Amino acid sequence: MVFDGFGRALPGRRGGAETGRGSVDLIARFQGLCDAVLFAVECSEDDDRLGALDSVLKPWVRAQIASHEGSMSWCDNNQDVALAVRAVLAIAPQYADLRRELFSDRHHVGRPEAPWRKVGPTLAVRSPLRVWRRRPQYALVALAPDLQVPEARTWEFRVFTAVDEGAGTKQVTTTHRVMTFRTEKHWDVTVQVSPDFEEQRELYEELGYAFTALGVSARLAGIYDPDGGRSTPPAERPPS
Repeated sequence: MVFDGFGRALPGRRGGAETGRGSVDLIARFQGLCDAVLFAVECSEDDDRLGALDSVLKPWVRAQIASHEGSMSWCDNNQDVALAVRAVLAIAPQYADLRRELFSDRHHVGRPEAPWRKVGPTLAVRSPLRVWRRRPQYALVALAPDLQVPEARTWEFRVFTAVDEGAGTKQVTTTHRVMTFRTEKHWDVTVQVSPDFEEQRELYEELGYAFTALGVSARLAGIYDPDGGRSTPPAERPPS
């Protein structure tokens, strides 16, 4: 049951069911709050434009808002309602702060080298300074988990590059498939990528920094196990 500010029960709510006008009004008001948060998000997107990174940031933040839209279904008292309201309200200012930092990383001289920034548990991005020269932007994005293989996860490491085309430029996105597997001992996961990606050492290092930003202790197989099981004859291996 949900109560008003004077301790009086709002009508029609039993066991989470929507049965009365009071609860319906509360749901409508909360949906209005979610719409207002989306409007604030859109304003921050118009204020700090981030180019190709918006291809991952915009869907992510809208999914976050949508995940809260049904929150009134589990609220049984004022404390639950307040918790749900605070959770959705926090999205817009946190997102605006993130965009402001990424914009400054990209355009403002005199700052430290742009770090990888954690957006959420399964998304990290980096937007290096491009004042002196064109530099790509990066994103590490987790795909939906495979429920049949819970110990493994597939990610995409995306590189966004501006290339000349006629009188202007166009954005090109290069996507590298990344697999992680749960490990024991000192690492959270072992990371495996294609041999071609391993050879692009600058990008391979960026991948390691991306996992670090997410708080994931990642063992990059190409660094810690360069043979990767790819049968080097024993006679050719250096002596231990």
